Amino acid sequence: MENMTEKEFEELLKQQTEEIPVPDSLSPENMVKRIKMDRENKWMKEGKMEKSDSKSNKFRKWMYRISASAAVFLCGGLIAYGGIYGYGKWKEDQLGKELTERESLSIEVLDQANQIPPELEAQREWYEWAKEYGEDPEYIYEYNGGFGKDILYDAEMDMAAAESGNNSVSEFETMESAKENDYSTTNVQVEGVDEADIIKTDGEYLYILEEGEIYVVDTKEELKIVGSIPLEEEDGYYCMEMYVRDQQLITIEKKETYYYVCNCIEHSKEHDEKESKDATKVSIYNIENKEHPVLEKELVQDGYYLSSRVTEEYLYLFTKYTTYQPDDIEDFDAYVPCIDGEKLNHDDVCILPEGESTGSLFVSAVDLEEKEVKDKIMLTSGAHIFYVSEENIYSAIRIWKQGNEYTEIVKVAYQEDELEYVGKTEIEGEVSDQYFMDEKDGFLRLVTHVYCDESYYDVDVNVELEETIEIVEEFNRLYVLDANLKEVGRIDDVAPDEELYSCRFMGDMAYFVTFRQIDPLFAADLSDPYNPVLAGQLKIPGFSEYLQPYGDGLLLGIGYDANEETGQRKGVKLTMFDIHNPADITEITSTYLPECNGLQSDAKAILANVNKNIIGISTYRYDGDMYYYCFSYEDGEFVTNMEEQISHYQTRGIYIDDVLYVANRMEVKAVSLEDYSLLETLELTKD
Repeated sequence: MENMTEKEFEELLKQQTEEIPVPDSLSPENMVKRIKMDRENKWMKEGKMEKSDSKSNKFRKWMYRISASAAVFLCGGLIAYGGIYGYGKWKEDQLGKELTERESLSIEVLDQANQIPPELEAQREWYEWAKEYGEDPEYIYEYNGGFGKDILYDAEMDMAAAESGNNSVSEFETMESAKENDYSTTNVQVEGVDEADIIKTDGEYLYILEEGEIYVVDTKEELKIVGSIPLEEEDGYYCMEMYVRDQQLITIEKKETYYYVCNCIEHSKEHDEKESKDATKVSIYNIENKEHPVLEKELVQDGYYLSSRVTEEYLYLFTKYTTYQPDDIEDFDAYVPCIDGEKLNHDDVCILPEGESTGSLFVSAVDLEEKEVKDKIMLTSGAHIFYVSEENIYSAIRIWKQGNEYTEIVKVAYQEDELEYVGKTEIEGEVSDQYFMDEKDGFLRLVTHVYCDESYYDVDVNVELEETIEIVEEFNRLYVLDANLKEVGRIDDVAPDEELYSCRFMGDMAYFVTFRQIDPLFAADLSDPYNPVLAGQLKIPGFSEYLQPYGDGLLLGIGYDANEETGQRKGVKLTMFDIHNPADITEITSTYLPECNGLQSDAKAILANVNKNIIGISTYRYDGDMYYYCFSYEDGEFVTNMEEQISHYQTRGIYIDDVLYVANRMEVKAVSLEDYSLLETLELTKD
């Protein structure tokens, strides 16, 4: 085999496969008919597939991503066409593309002889895939080659892409994806894990939460309100935020009820309330008809609303449930909350080891397609901050022990409709934001600010005087915890006496900012979770409150400038860092807005897209006015493209194709991304 010429190898293939019959459905005449038929199909024109069962659809989607391969799988072998290594050839004439030569390659024959060339291994793997899924080989051709394109495809390219971790997609799919999905979504921490917000878009409409109402704004031709969802407040609920997915809009509403315990003897027992009545309501609307959204389901979960997430068709809702000791301490039902009108079962309540926090964390999984609760769990632990990876929910809350700060962390695994308690731990220091937590390869990485306040009495035996000695210690620490929340690595005593302001995990690296008078940006190498190390740092004036990856080897910092001697904040500042070499971080450029003394640093309020080369932020000025700024990053410098006055501090920048919509509860402004000129303004007012 090794000494064979290409011609000899071709002859060998012909000899080994000449006895294999060709199905009539794959004759040249029928192949041409199939191509013509496919050209006329509606899905061909729209670039869409017909719905089928999930298993088959999953396989066809996979085949679509390698659609240019043009390979047909048979039960006894593989017919190679589309120009793979020259064995199948297409010849064009005025009627279309006809298959004029056919070479059949039997993988089984070559496999038995242990003579499969390395370059054909990919085809063998595809063949095995087809057999496993039981797909019709004729359909595979019909779907994979039905585009009628004359494409020469090299299997080695697809194998290389697979080895590098890249998803190979056809040119057709890429064009359609860009066309249909060229709009921004909520800036979230974990891709694929959506977070609720006050403004959402589906690429055609804007959904804007205003007090007591949600506006549906059409953007296709001109800005106009085409529908609305009134939010009744008679029952005490107040809408906090929402999700938009497919043809659904989901609102999250909370109700807070305060009762005062009265111990006056003249008051009767019925006025002596001892139970929390906080509740959270989820409302699911069908928005296929934008003018008349339809409420399809409401469900209420006991407890104060904390946060939520949506992954695919599931909503995960987090509330804090607080109760007081009932008259009958053995009355179990008095301690447990309700969801959708039903009390939790005993098996749904998890009593955790004694902790310092109050209240209980109530987590539910809601199927948004079936509109029902699939699972729920109550944990006797408080919660405040949530980080949700693709597989796990982590809650964190600050607790105090003898004057020192700790963080209580609880881990709950989730998989669609299943919730499972994993563990609980306490670590020293405070986790102040969800971006200070991250999971990779089963390890939870965290950055905390540690504050130690140790006081004791120093007694002088010669003098009748007790002097209180106070020792205060501040520093920052990075933890690495394993899947069971056991500490396996740490970096200690980072930036003593400095506050922790922002953090961003990027693969095996962690970048975090501390501040006192200047801004040290630290880089930590976490490639060995058992031995994390500081890789480098950079000190510059000011500090970044938010860090955002911005292309290969670049990190965007958004925050404030500051006086190097006093640390006094001066104005809003954007910085671009070069992090190609974490041991040698450099500041490429920065821009300074001295007239602005405030910034909406919430991640959801920041628009940053490297493909569009757009950075949008909402700011306050010293004179009280509010402005929305847009920047681009070009040739190592920030370029200010827009500064537009806005009417409300909770403003979002959302782009759809080549138009930027600067939206808040008061108005929507449409701005051209070509020259940043104002196209139109829509005022949102109640009738």
